[in-house]
Amino acid sequence: LAEEAANTPADMAGNFKYLPANIVKISNNTQHNYFIVGKGSKDGITVGSGVITGKGAVGVIDAVSENFSYARSFRNFGMSISSRIGRMGSVGPMEWDGRSRNKAILKEIPHHMEFHEGDTVFTSGYSSIFPADIPLGTIKEAEIVNGATYDIQVELFEDFGALRYVCIVENIGKQEMNTLEKR
Repeated sequence: LAEEAANTPADMAGNFKYLPANIVKISNNTQHNYFIVGKGSKDGITVGSGVITGKGAVGVIDAVSENFSYARSFRNFGMSISSRIGRMGSVGPMEWDGRSRNKAILKEIPHHMEFHEGDTVFTSGYSSIFPADIPLGTIKEAEIVNGATYDIQVELFEDFGALRYVCIVENIGKQEMNTLEKR
């Protein structure tokens, strides 16, 4: 086991490969925000890879050229991240609130689930894009929707107005997972 660990590249953990990158252009003032990173296909970047920072998941790669990659920002109307309350709590989709710089809404949380203001929200790991347990933000307030589920306001850890350095994360088992799903 120690020999196997010694032969694992430092930029790989579990089924994910990580590659640091700089943001070279960013849009933060619309409903359809994006950023461009200074790494491309020659660096091994592929469409569908996630983009993270030390403070959360920030986007998904939508297009790749030889030297650059275009990422749809999490601050993009209609984009969601599969998220979990705490490390063992309920899971639901989290979307940007569409207005603020650092707020999102965690949806579809059953009304019988317990949570508290200040609890941390993490990535769930139930997608082929982001690994589990990336901290995203903290719970601020909640409201019951249609008497069945909560919509929970989350204050994000990442300041999207200050993004400069990111890490591209690629699930190296994604293609195999997709093949199984199509069966």
